[in-house]
Amino acid sequence: MDFDGLPEEDWKGFRDAASAASGIKAQANTVLSLLIEACTTQRSLIEAKIALTKSEGANELALLETPFGKGRLVLSWEMTPTELLGNMICERQRFDEYDRVCWEPVWGLKIPRYENPYSSANEKGVKIELDSSFRDDSIMSIYRAIFSMTYSLINGPVLISKQVA
Repeated sequence: MDFDGLPEEDWKGFRDAASAASGIKAQANTVLSLLIEACTTQRSLIEAKIALTKSEGANELALLETPFGKGRLVLSWEMTPTELLGNMICERQRFDEYDRVCWEPVWGLKIPRYENPYSSANEKGVKIELDSSFRDDSIMSIYRAIFSMTYSLINGPVLISKQVA
């Protein structure tokens, strides 16, 4: 088997990846704390029986329980030519033909080191307003994220449709 090497423009971002990873993990933990807080304090989420519990796994961040099924949040990594990004992925629990548990990615947030986390650059995406001076903006973005996860547990992956010009 033969393998190609990466051109320099594809690996420049690795220089700062180790220090970026710790900042991204901290950012992901901030988002996770906000999600968990909302699930335990907001009446509409409590009444909807949406529960998010922090996990102790290395990459598994939390378990999500709803009346419609179970899910989990995991942290994965993505390297762009210029930076390392975290991906907080919501996976729904499924069962294969042998009744074994498997996990299907259904929704997610990109977690940059310094910017606000987002689900898509598209205006329909969710942007978690960590730096908003308006608490209502921050709370609404958390609600959108939680309900997007719950919807995706029921209906499967929530993808942005791309318009062809």
